[in-house]
Amino acid sequence: MIALLFRALIPSQIPRIVLKTHPHAKAAKVYGKVLCILERPESHMFIGTLSVDVPGGKLPSKFSVGLGPVDSSVNIIWFRPSDKRVPFVMIPVENAPHEFLKFPKDNESMLFKASIKRWPIHSQYPFGVVHGKVGEVGSISIETEALLIENGITWSDFSEDVLQCLPPTTAKDLDDALSIVPLEDGLVEVGVHIADVSYFVKPGTALDTEARRRATTVYLTQKSIPMLPRLLCEELCSLNPGVDRLAFSVTWKMDPKSAEIVGKPWFGRSIIRSCAKLSYDHAQRLIEGKDWSGLPDVQLHGQ
Repeated sequence: MIALLFRALIPSQIPRIVLKTHPHAKAAKVYGKVLCILERPESHMFIGTLSVDVPGGKLPSKFSVGLGPVDSSVNIIWFRPSDKRVPFVMIPVENAPHEFLKFPKDNESMLFKASIKRWPIHSQYPFGVVHGKVGEVGSISIETEALLIENGITWSDFSEDVLQCLPPTTAKDLDDALSIVPLEDGLVEVGVHIADVSYFVKPGTALDTEARRRATTVYLTQKSIPMLPRLLCEELCSLNPGVDRLAFSVTWKMDPKSAEIVGKPWFGRSIIRSCAKLSYDHAQRLIEGKDWSGLPDVQLHGQ
């Protein structure tokens, strides 16, 4: 049997599933049978609007209201997901927000977050629960928050349990470095260095669990949401110039004329001190053999 990760029908919801390979599987294709679900992620949140009317109805339902509250005979409120791949969701009134039931017209242009709780085999639509209001449709800040919620991205501050895993050091993201050293025999030693995050993130700690849940740093047009606390990603695990930093490195000797590698590369942990911080523009000028005129000055350390 093989334990694999499979992407479910709902985006970003990935359960751990055990597969059993088919005994007559051909080499060119993979066949299998789902035996059981080992682990299911937390309920996925969806963003959408609420309505009293039945979805797809050409005319307003008899329960449609003006400025008054939802009729007491209504048992189901409809959640209309922004993601068209997701079906309409039936929300029992006991799981609907009180503010919508009281003022449905005032909340027609409001985004809400909801999750699917069950989907009976005889039902065309699933049942769900509304977890709260996000805000007005069209607002940049609200739409950004909605985007993060739908993709399961955590943007809240790190908890105290996570911050307690950090070393007691006073607190920008530079996670790789390049070194080139001319050698006496005419060769050059080239090194590529990556910040050693594993030294600070110990397996099984609250920091490790939170980083695993966030998975990556998310970059938006107006801000970034870090995978790790900023003390790590911008200081201790950032290869800032002029300070010693822990890294994983690979170095090799190269003939600068033929670009051929001489001998075997070396891989290992290292302590490096970079001498300068370059932008992509600076690096591109170097590749093209151009000077840095018009670019910001680069401060050299240790020279």
